[in-house]
Amino acid sequence: MADPITWVVMLGVASAGMQAKSQYDQGKAAKAQGESEQAWANYNAEVAQREANQKDLANSEEGRRARSQAQRIQATQRAKYAASGLALEGTPLLVMEETAMNLEKDILELSLQGELESGKLRSQAGISLLQGQAAKQRGNNLANAYNMQAGASLLSGATGVAGTYMKAKGNI
Repeated sequence: MADPITWVVMLGVASAGMQAKSQYDQGKAAKAQGESEQAWANYNAEVAQREANQKDLANSEEGRRARSQAQRIQATQRAKYAASGLALEGTPLLVMEETAMNLEKDILELSLQGELESGKLRSQAGISLLQGQAAKQRGNNLANAYNMQAGASLLSGATGVAGTYMKAKGNI
């Protein structure tokens, strides 16, 4: 059976080791958490980017349909004027020009609205990527801090054990 000094030294070493291991494990967990948060943020960014691309395609198709509808409206307007026997000059011409301007304005507003919506989605994708990078960095920083604490615990434990041993041997 070991003498009491040996037991005190062994318990001190074990205690310091367990504390250091616990802090090291906390660091690994913090790093894993940061990486997990980054993965989710990257996923969210990909989803937002895909939605923006889909919105662009939908906007393009909506613009094409709006232009086609505008052409039909203008053709119908010309046909009605022609059927009524009015010449396409003066007031009828001014009305047709105003109709064309209003239709073009509506098409431009539709396009702008779509661009704004897809721009918001792209901005959200960028923000998600930045949040993911920040989460990963935060996890790495925490892991480093825990690792430093683990090292400090080992040093502190070794110092305590050495002090206890020296006192027991009567050297202090």
